[in-house]
Amino acid sequence: MRKITIVSILSLLALIQVSYAQDTIKPVSASVKPFVPVGKIGTTVYSGFQTQTVGTEITQTGFILDRAYLGYTYNPTESLSGEVKIDVGSPSDISDNDIELKRRFMYVRNAYGKYKINNTSILFGIINSNQYKLQETTWGYRYVYKSFMDQHKFANSADIGISIEHTIADYLSVDASVCNGEGYTKLQSDMDFIYQLGAVFKPNKIVTFRLTGDYSNLQYKPVTIGSFLSIQPIEKLTLSAEYNIKLNYEGKEEKNLTGSSIYANYNINEQFKVFARRDDLQSNTLDGQQNPWNYSKNGVAYIGGIEYSPNKYLRIAANYQNWIFEDTSKETKQAFGILTELKF
Repeated sequence: MRKITIVSILSLLALIQVSYAQDTIKPVSASVKPFVPVGKIGTTVYSGFQTQTVGTEITQTGFILDRAYLGYTYNPTESLSGEVKIDVGSPSDISDNDIELKRRFMYVRNAYGKYKINNTSILFGIINSNQYKLQETTWGYRYVYKSFMDQHKFANSADIGISIEHTIADYLSVDASVCNGEGYTKLQSDMDFIYQLGAVFKPNKIVTFRLTGDYSNLQYKPVTIGSFLSIQPIEKLTLSAEYNIKLNYEGKEEKNLTGSSIYANYNINEQFKVFARRDDLQSNTLDGQQNPWNYSKNGVAYIGGIEYSPNKYLRIAANYQNWIFEDTSKETKQAFGILTELKF
């Protein structure tokens, strides 16, 4: 681990030195303004009012604060930038323990440098994962409900490592990363890593396709495969679908998860949008068992609502969510509410 840290520091220093050399020797035309370093503070808050039910019983109602981000980005040169972001997340991110759920936890959500030259970007530090970044952006309602792979822990939303993104052509880009695999809320606790490779194919303005996969040296070699397709038949409508597979989930032999998510976004006008989504989570049945190993959590989710955005800083969604368990002995979970995203 110490060797990896030393190499990372030396790599960072080398990148900064190269970037500085490039910027200092670049001739400045009289008609071109010299680059001026710039920094920016950013804040994002997810909050709202929500009522949750199980069956016909109301289990929770009131104002909620799902999470809050506070970050700072800085561009010292045209090719080099960095970001630090603090995340005050939901207690359920850590544990289902009742005692811990009474507390909130603060993490360093991002802390990375980014070096960009031509069509290639290199990120190093606590970085956002590549596996479902496109899916989350296309879904567009993270403050209402997480994307499928994030919701069901098919991949970490952020991790410590290094990634490379390269645009081959206007219609094709590739990305690869090597990360610790523990996510941004935990320290490195083993000698295994997550190796990820992905590609985005966009033949025209209507169709976008992504394929990604990752591999780990944990026991039984867990593998994740994700596919995503988005179609925009008209300017105001986006239709998307994804299918994901997780083999040997969390390093447990033959315990596999599969899931699909389909969603539609329609822009009524600049201020009003409607959205709908259906998720389906399934697991396999092990030898000698009657029910799938994840039977108590398998099921189907429905999410829908309408969003009002008076300006670029505020989004408000009246929405409905439910989860219908595969286990028919468990009652349906539902949530109704007004959720907001404040971002500036």
